Amino acid sequence: MDKGDVSPLNNCQTKEAKRLYIYDIGTKLNTPGQYDIGGTYTEDESDLWFFCSTSLCPGYQYLLNVFVCHRKPGIISVGITKSNKLTYKVNIGTVTNNVLSGSLSWQTLRAVESDEINYIKTFCFTEMDTVRMKYETLIIYLSIECEPKCLVSDNVINRVKLNHDFGELLSNESSKDFELKTPSGKVYKIHKLVLIAQSPVLRKTLKNLNEKSLLLDICDDDLELLLQFFYTGTINNVSEENCIQLLEMAGRFELRSLFLFMQDVVKKQTTIDNAIDIAIISERYKLEDMQKYIFQFIKEHPQVLNTESWKNLNDIKLTKKLLENIYTNRI
Repeated sequence: MDKGDVSPLNNCQTKEAKRLYIYDIGTKLNTPGQYDIGGTYTEDESDLWFFCSTSLCPGYQYLLNVFVCHRKPGIISVGITKSNKLTYKVNIGTVTNNVLSGSLSWQTLRAVESDEINYIKTFCFTEMDTVRMKYETLIIYLSIECEPKCLVSDNVINRVKLNHDFGELLSNESSKDFELKTPSGKVYKIHKLVLIAQSPVLRKTLKNLNEKSLLLDICDDDLELLLQFFYTGTINNVSEENCIQLLEMAGRFELRSLFLFMQDVVKKQTTIDNAIDIAIISERYKLEDMQKYIFQFIKEHPQVLNTESWKNLNDIKLTKKLLENIYTNRI
């Protein structure tokens, strides 16, 4: 085993991580549950712990969901194989490793507190794949960048979309096994797994729910946008949507990927009238980069301090931070 292999049998350094090793993958796919993969370290201090969950969708689609637990607060960028295509490589001793190879799909993950969990990616396999891999090992290529200098690059929207694209499942009506209902009485057929994989809030709600439907206190239009993002990782014509409303929805369902997706949109939609509202959201959900941007905007547009939103602001901590930023380096 190489020093860059992440498994329970290897003390892999975080900066050297190259591959995730999942043993007995066929058995795990056929036995829905949660399984440890392995951790990474800086010297002997634990940084990250990777684990996966497996589930079976109608139509014999076997899903492998990969997650990471941050042992301490911080920011990382994770690149993981974006292909479901398997290649088979026979090693010495006739042990077969099943490799998911190809280019990496990247996303930036933030942990506000210790032991916070982030979803990374879902892989889909056929029944034939599980037969071939019954007692074998699955290798998934991986790369980790600690404390990346730039949280949002120009192609961040494309990256988020690639890592959350369930487009094939969206078009498969026969495999939808759950319903979401709105106060208007409208019913949306969806995949329960997608809800579990995308939102920590919904994952907790559905954990002990025996029913096959859930009533959400959300309007039809907002739920349709939410489901569009769950399935595709993007929102069509997002620049035409209310960024404040989308940010509130991201906070309600703990969607870090939607916050990331919205950062560029927020910059385009920020106005004198909504700047304080955005500042409040950035403080509430610990969005440091968004807060830096909005503080700078307010500093450059002092008219914001004449708005009703500023006059009604009662968050003392945010007010202090904002004023400190405005008057820093002023002569």
